[in-house]
Amino acid sequence: MRKIMARSIVFWSFLTRGSEAEGLPVPHGALSRGSHSPLFRYGTGMTSVFPFLLALLAAGQALAQTVPPPPETVAPVAETPQPLPITERALGRADAPVRIDVYLSFICVECATWWDTVLPELKGRYIEAGQARLVFHDVAIEPAQHSVRASMIGLCADPARFFDVADAFMGGLAAAREDPTTVPVWYETAIAATGKPAEEIEACLGREAVYEQVRAQNSTPEAAALTGLPGVRVNGRPLPDASLQSIASAVLFAPPLPEGQ
Repeated sequence: MRKIMARSIVFWSFLTRGSEAEGLPVPHGALSRGSHSPLFRYGTGMTSVFPFLLALLAAGQALAQTVPPPPETVAPVAETPQPLPITERALGRADAPVRIDVYLSFICVECATWWDTVLPELKGRYIEAGQARLVFHDVAIEPAQHSVRASMIGLCADPARFFDVADAFMGGLAAAREDPTTVPVWYETAIAATGKPAEEIEACLGREAVYEQVRAQNSTPEAAALTGLPGVRVNGRPLPDASLQSIASAVLFAPPLPEGQ
């Protein structure tokens, strides 16, 4: 509407001030259209121009009512990368009456010792017998450049090969800590156990969603409540330590599983 009114004022100024013979500018195209152009058909007087302006204003009002205003420009909102949906990393029957949640880090020496000594006993006594299901929770600790990368490799692996990756990390940790020059081999061995090409794993490590999943794993209330590693819960109850004796006792007197677990 404002643009039409402005144009009306220009036309009014030109039509009421005379013709080109008086030195006034002529709107572009008026001369080429000749005296039959609507701009000149009624002469230059106010009375002859008034009907034209009324029609022009009426058209402007109608246009303003029928043409919707331009949509407001909304700046795009950057999406926050979401954690990857992952399959529960677990050993044993899904319907086992006892659930053992274990919290470990791939760069924790005590965790590697637990993996090599306590876990085989749990498998033989409870997991393979269908009495318990063990659920693995990966916890990143310092130095973060190694624990986070190891956690991400575990997330990028074929889910069916996760425990092979864990075996590689845990089994090679002592040597890697004793001789830091073997750390690249430690990573290569774990990547070889993922069931995927090394190039695919490297590409996966560059995905922000994978990093966000590591953060999510470390942000659960259970992970935040840990006082040390390895940490163990049996049917939702934290144990004072992760020894085989404590876990065996907890399994024997385990309360019913909380609903939904």
